[in-house]
Amino acid sequence: MRIGARLLVLLALAACAAPAAAPPPAPEIPARLAADLAAATDGILITDALLQLARAWDERDLDAFMEVYADDATLVGSRGVLRGKAEIRQSYATSWFAPGRAPGRLSLGVSDVRTLGGEYALAIGHFVVATQGGEPVSGMFTVTLRRTADGWLIVHDHSPLHRSSSGI
Repeated sequence: MRIGARLLVLLALAACAAPAAAPPPAPEIPARLAADLAAATDGILITDALLQLARAWDERDLDAFMEVYADDATLVGSRGVLRGKAEIRQSYATSWFAPGRAPGRLSLGVSDVRTLGGEYALAIGHFVVATQGGEPVSGMFTVTLRRTADGWLIVHDHSPLHRSSSGI
């Protein structure tokens, strides 16, 4: 019996000294699901950037409105092709944001966001500017955005108006 007791103690000590089994590895997310999650996240961030632009418009804050544009952005509108953030800003400053003019309320609806590779994306939607005392101005927009360290920035904006009273 003494040998049996010693054997049990030795077996118990050996069991305690044995390394614990490693936990099972976390299941891998299938590549397609990971890509879908990344695209959904990008879509949320891009939509948020565009809604930030609309909030700045409604607050009549041209500087905040322009924060969503890249320095090398282009805009296609009723004034033709505008190149560079400075030229786009000047166009808005002398039209929608001209001194004494209320730019109205901007409503945006983003209907589609697609990533183009990993660093670019395309957003499609519609806009309505409800002006004071006038007919609403509306149209569709297509913007191409680039992922930057500061978030998604517009590099190309094509926003033709259905009724152009602003000159943009």
